[in-house]
Amino acid sequence: MKTSSDRLAGVRDHYADVARKAEECDRCSKEAGQSRVKRMGEEVAAAVHGAERVAQLPKAAVSACRGCADSVGRAALQPGERVLDLGSGGGADAIIAAQQVGDAGSVYGLDMTDEMLALAARNAEEAQLTNVEFLKGSIEDIPLPDRSVDVVLSNCVLNFSADKRSVLRESFRVLRPGGRIIISDIVSLAPIPAEAYDALCSYLGCLNGMSSLEEYRALFEAVGFERIVATKTAVYSYARLEEKSISRGRQARFAPLKGFAGCIDGVSGSVIFEAQRPEA
Repeated sequence: MKTSSDRLAGVRDHYADVARKAEECDRCSKEAGQSRVKRMGEEVAAAVHGAERVAQLPKAAVSACRGCADSVGRAALQPGERVLDLGSGGGADAIIAAQQVGDAGSVYGLDMTDEMLALAARNAEEAQLTNVEFLKGSIEDIPLPDRSVDVVLSNCVLNFSADKRSVLRESFRVLRPGGRIIISDIVSLAPIPAEAYDALCSYLGCLNGMSSLEEYRALFEAVGFERIVATKTAVYSYARLEEKSISRGRQARFAPLKGFAGCIDGVSGSVIFEAQRPEA
């Protein structure tokens, strides 16, 4: 049985590979593996951020784009705000945030993968941004001082963590009083049969399982957040999951779900959570 350390190492290796292939996206049409990475990145970026924003991003940032909902768009960032993006990957969300907060603001992107950090830094340089910095570290142990940012963002990253409570506790710590957190994640929306649970989590990339809406809300409350709002952005039908597996060249990964069409239809989906650290 894999431990949480094994799963984390697997995540790191996977995203290191994504970063390498995204950086070489000019050759994607000649190499099938890179072509799949580019195709998936473009599809995710368009669905999450929209064509207008995607057109303003470096190509390698688009190829490396992963996520499930537009947390940076929901944040309605203001000029001058200080922002932290947890699990910043190739830098797409951090770059968008940096463009929105302007020169008077600043953005930190936090990631654990050297290859993604290097790619993100190059993408920010290509975008001619000087107000974004990428840091290496764990989302369970954020390398920033207390009360140092106005906004914490994350796009479908907490489902890699074996300790979401620590992630939210650390986010609370680095937020200034009155600061806000906006994260997207994949959650369970209804009971999932035990025999299908592992296969569904594996396909969706929820390597440490899916929390329910109620479990997530309880975690936010436990660490002290208030004004907690959860907004469903997508419900995953079996047909949709199968269609996406085909468009992204992931049929082999989808195969273990073939026998569960009747019990995984609509039981999972993407949600954006918004919450605030109390002013006092």
